Amino acid sequence: MGHHRIPRLSLRNGQLPVLNGPGLGFELDLDAVARASANYLKAGKC
Repeated sequence: MGHHRIPRLSLRNGQLPVLNGPGLGFELDLDAVARASANYLKAGKC
């Protein structure tokens, strides 16, 4: 597994602030996505 950035998201007056850069402020763990996909397909949910 690689380095993962965790976004610092905190509500302000019931809203999330706009981030200061491109993207959503975090990176997906593609290995975790692949495992979740494999588990989903194995369970026969498609």
